[in-house]
Amino acid sequence: MSINKFQEKVFRTGCGSAVLYVCAAVFFGGMFYLGCGLGGGGRGQGDQENRLVAFTIGDTPIYNDVFEENVRKMRDQRQMQAGRGASPDSLSPIDEVEIVGGMLNEYLTSYGTIALAKKAGVKFSDEQITGVFSKQVEDGISQDRTDLVGKKKLKADANAAELDAALKKDGKSTATERRKMFKEQLTKALKDEKTRPGLEEQTARTLLMEALETSIKPSTDELKATYNTYEFKRILFANHPGSTVDSQIAKSQADLKSGTSFEQAIDRYSGEPPVKGKKLSENTIEVPAAQFDFIPEYKTLKTLKQGELSNPVDTPQGKSIYKLVAIKNVLPPDFATNTAKYLKNYATQKAQTQVQDQIKKYVQSGPVKWNIQGLKAAFDFYQALTDMSTPAEKTARMASVVDEAKKAMTANGVGVRPAALAWYGAFDSIYTAPNANKEKLRGDRIEVLKAVTGIQPFFSLRMELVDLLIEAKANDEAVETLKSAAAQNFNYDVEGERNFREVQAHLMKLKAAGALKPVAEGDIERAQAAWLKQKAETDQQKAEMKKEEEKAKLDAAINAAKQKAETDRMKAEADKAKGGKGPASSTTAPPAPGVKVTVPSGPAPAKGDTTKPGAPVTPPAGKK
Repeated sequence: MSINKFQEKVFRTGCGSAVLYVCAAVFFGGMFYLGCGLGGGGRGQGDQENRLVAFTIGDTPIYNDVFEENVRKMRDQRQMQAGRGASPDSLSPIDEVEIVGGMLNEYLTSYGTIALAKKAGVKFSDEQITGVFSKQVEDGISQDRTDLVGKKKLKADANAAELDAALKKDGKSTATERRKMFKEQLTKALKDEKTRPGLEEQTARTLLMEALETSIKPSTDELKATYNTYEFKRILFANHPGSTVDSQIAKSQADLKSGTSFEQAIDRYSGEPPVKGKKLSENTIEVPAAQFDFIPEYKTLKTLKQGELSNPVDTPQGKSIYKLVAIKNVLPPDFATNTAKYLKNYATQKAQTQVQDQIKKYVQSGPVKWNIQGLKAAFDFYQALTDMSTPAEKTARMASVVDEAKKAMTANGVGVRPAALAWYGAFDSIYTAPNANKEKLRGDRIEVLKAVTGIQPFFSLRMELVDLLIEAKANDEAVETLKSAAAQNFNYDVEGERNFREVQAHLMKLKAAGALKPVAEGDIERAQAAWLKQKAETDQQKAEMKKEEEKAKLDAAINAAKQKAETDRMKAEADKAKGGKGPASSTTAPPAPGVKVTVPSGPAPAKGDTTKPGAPVTPPAGKK
């Protein structure tokens, strides 16, 4: 099957997102679960031409209804994990745009991983797929064995039969049962054209990594270098009254050039918090070799020679100048005897890094044709948010996303919501950055708050908007914003109470500013009064429901007790009858005192019984 045909099956049927794992093939707890919850909206292939295509990866269309359903499921999952309800403020706009951007990233990552695996020679044969899942099964069995040994429920050298017995005793399926069910379920899934694409998607990353690992042949010296730890000293520059960071850097560099030692410059210029009992110049920073690959600002430091100084480096803590003090190499104690094992582990780690780099390059290569520009803005925001770039680079990228999102807002339709969320997320990153001039950015903040609260009533952002409008002397807009917020407070729980108090506080603030006209004040107060009335009714309904629930529980308990008492009485009567005072073979308990029963017509009564067939019998009260 070609990559395009494969992707058509995966994404058109909705089995293309690794985020939700709802189309995954996972062997868990002894059962191979298969399912696909990312369907294409229940429409037939013939109706696809009438569906909106959100974006296209390669030549594979991703339908907007499928994408939106995936986003909805991810939003529900995020709310459930956070223990939040479905109120408008249950997720922040940052949460919302991260969900959309993350889902888009997963689509591209999934497609890219499969494409890269095919390019690396992966055939997605039955044997390759089975090998990946089989290893997961064996890893699970091995973990259970380790746990049982740790709990003293299994001896370390137990054989297969002893392991099965211990697992069964511990309430788990046996290793034999797991392997059997795994084989049966996977064999069936591999033959099903609806589930096989999901299996291929789930194994693509592992198979790609294995393919790359075979070509990695590290030397022993290369491996030894990974155990290096680099020791630095640094000057961390900070703003001082009457002196900027850049001016301090210039002064320190001039001092160093004129003969000042690096340690003297540290004590003179560094804004690092001092350690008690130590001079700043005595502080050192240790950076393991592996960190150079993951922290961008450290990459240039790896090339320094001992005693050499770096150029100014922009780090998350601020601009700094580093000096390499020493390089320490500490190998594991068993390195000499287990070199092959460490070489294998290093090759695996390197393959993992290569997979990440290749997927990242694929995603950044622009394989997507965007039909909804708001989604592109959300995707670009997510990339800027998660990219390991310097603070200055991140700010520049976020500024670019702001411009992109604002342009996407001009197009009406489904793209407005993701565009507004991306605009807010990108601008918020700029607005909340250290040393951001919030007064200068106030106008832009007001603009983006209007946009994002226009697509969803984020209550906390509306209150911030009211405050900013008051600061900007836009009192009429502030009043209208507060009036709208008060009228749309439909929560009657703790969150709603907080919203009510916020409205009251801002109402007082507007009064103090002399910004309230009687009509507007009356509108807000009526909205608040309506909320109080509805809150009282809601609380009363909740109280009544609670009473009904408690009564139902009490009734159920009483009925259960009565039933148990009746069952116990009938059992006692039956036991007594079997003791010789009743037919030994009878399984019917005598009736309760005062209860009339009818003896059915049938064989002649026993000797001495004068009761006529069919006549009512009333047992004497108090007798058994």
